[in-house]
Amino acid sequence: MGALAVVVVVATTLVASARADVTCSPSTEPNATVLLIHGGGFVSGSAGLMMPECRAFAAIGYRAVSLDYPIANLGGARAYVFAAARRYRSRGRVYALGSSAGGTLAALLALEGRVDGAVAAGPLVNLLSEPSPRSILTRRFCRDLRRVARTYMRKQLSPVYATPRDMSPLVLVQDPHDPVVDFRQTAAFASRYHLTLIRTRHGHAWPVRVELRAFRVMLAELLRVPLRP
Repeated sequence: MGALAVVVVVATTLVASARADVTCSPSTEPNATVLLIHGGGFVSGSAGLMMPECRAFAAIGYRAVSLDYPIANLGGARAYVFAAARRYRSRGRVYALGSSAGGTLAALLALEGRVDGAVAAGPLVNLLSEPSPRSILTRRFCRDLRRVARTYMRKQLSPVYATPRDMSPLVLVQDPHDPVVDFRQTAAFASRYHLTLIRTRHGHAWPVRVELRAFRVMLAELLRVPLRP
C-alpha cells in the first residue's frame, strides 16, 4: 500500500494552556494514535523536533501527535503527557514513542499501563545519577536538571524507581557507545523488566527508520500479551 496523504495541524490542545501540539493525520480513518515525545533533557526542545516521525507515522495510517509538553518543569511534563494519553485513549488504542528525555516519559507511560505500548530511545532511566560521567554535555545537563527539579521530583520521573502497574509492552533503543546516556544503565533496566533492547549505531540520535522498526517490534510483542479483562 502506498503512503497516505498527510494533514498537519498545530493546535492548543488543553484548556487554559499555551502549549501547541502538532498533529499529523492520515487522509483515511487512523489505525490508532501515536504520541511522540521529544528530547531535550527536560530543559529544552519543542513538538517540532518530532516532525519527521509525525509525518512518517501518519503516512502509514496513524494519527501522530507530537506533544509540546512544558520544559524546565518535570512535574508539568509528566502531567501533560499522562493527560494526553488519557485523552486519546478514550478514542481507541494509543502508543508512545519518545527519545532521550521523551523516552523517559514514554517508558513511564508503559510502566504504568497508560498506553497500549511504547518505544523509548536513549531514555534517562535514573535522573538521580549522571547518565554518562564521561560526557561534558551530560555534566551540564545534570547541573541544569538539579537547578529546575528537586530530588523527589527527579526520582518520581525515574523509570528505575517506578512501580509497574498493568505494564504495557516497552521496547528500548540505544547505541552501546551513546555519548550522552550510559548504555549500562539502560541494559540493567532492560534486564530488570525483561524488555527488548535494540542496539543501534547512531550515537544519541535515532533515524526514523530505526524508530519505525522498534515500533513494529513493540506491536509484535503486544500481540503476544493476553488481553486484559
